[in-house]
Amino acid sequence: MANYSFRRALCDLHFPHTACPPIAGYTVAIDMDHPGDDLACEGLITTETAASRCTTDSRCKAFNTYVDSSSGNLAGCLKYASAPTSPASGACIYTKVTTNCAIIPGYTLSPGADHYGDDINCQITTANGGASICSGRSDCKAFNSYTVQDGTQWSCAKRVASPLANANGICFYTKINNCKPLNTHKHLYMRSICMTCLSIYLSIYLSIYLSIYLSIYLSIYLSIYLSIYLSIYLSIYRSIDLSIYRSIYLSIYLSIYLPIDLSTYLSTYLSIYLSIYLSIYLPIYLSIYLSTYLSIYISIYLHIYLST
Repeated sequence: MANYSFRRALCDLHFPHTACPPIAGYTVAIDMDHPGDDLACEGLITTETAASRCTTDSRCKAFNTYVDSSSGNLAGCLKYASAPTSPASGACIYTKVTTNCAIIPGYTLSPGADHYGDDINCQITTANGGASICSGRSDCKAFNSYTVQDGTQWSCAKRVASPLANANGICFYTKINNCKPLNTHKHLYMRSICMTCLSIYLSIYLSIYLSIYLSIYLSIYLSIYLSIYLSIYLSIYRSIDLSIYRSIYLSIYLSIYLPIDLSTYLSTYLSIYLSIYLSIYLPIYLSIYLSTYLSIYISIYLHIYLST
C-alpha cells in the first residue's frame, strides 16, 4: 500500500490533474477533446465566457478549453458536436445538456441545471404553472421543472437562484429583475411641487389664523396693559412734570385733581384707539410678516428634510 501511494504521488507530481471548473448546464470530460467540428475559436477566453456563448448559440453543442502552447493563454473553441472524444492532456471538453425546456418570458433558462435546496414549495405542475406560481410571489427568485419516472411533471419554487449545479433532465428558470431605476429628476420635480403646495397652504392658513385670533388676543392684552400703564404714568409722573413748570398752587391742584381726570381720559382714549388700531392694522401687517417668514422657513426646512 505504501508503494502504491508513493507511485500515485509521483504520478500526481509529474502529471497534475487538469483544472476543469464545473459549468451548470454542461457535462465536462477532463483531459479529453473532440477534434474538429469547430464553430468558432478564440485564443484568449475564459471558461465562463465560452459557456455563455455556447448557451446562446443554438448551433453550439459543446466547447473545449485548453492552454495555448505558444501564448500560455487559455483558449477555446465552440463546436457543432461533442463526439467522439479522444485523450488530450490539459484539455476540457464541455458537452451541452439537451433537455426539452420551454422558453418562458420573464425568466432566464438554464437547461440541465438546478439549485439544490431553498425550496418554497414543490407541487405537480408544468413549467408554465411553476412560472405562474413564482411570478405571484415576491420571495420567489427562481423555479425548476422536471419529469419523474411515472411521467408526472413537478416544479419547485426557490428563494435563492444560485449556485447552480449539473442536473440532467431538469430545467431551471431564474426570474429576470424588471425593476426600473428611479427617475431622479422626476422625483425631485414632484417633491419640489409638493413642498411648494404645502408652503402655500400653510401660508394661507397662518394668515387667516393670525388675522382672526391673534388680533383679538393681542388687542385685548395690549389695551389692558397700556390702560394700566398710562393710568399709573399719568397719575405719578405727569403731575411731577407739571409742578416744575407751574406754580405751587397749580402743582398742588394738578397733583390732586388733574391726574385723576386726565389719566382717566387719556387711558380711555388710548385704550379705544389702540384697540381699534390693533384690531385692524396690526393683525394685517403681523400676519403678512409672520406668514411670509414662516412660509420661507417651512419651505427651507421641508426641502432639507425631504432631501435627506
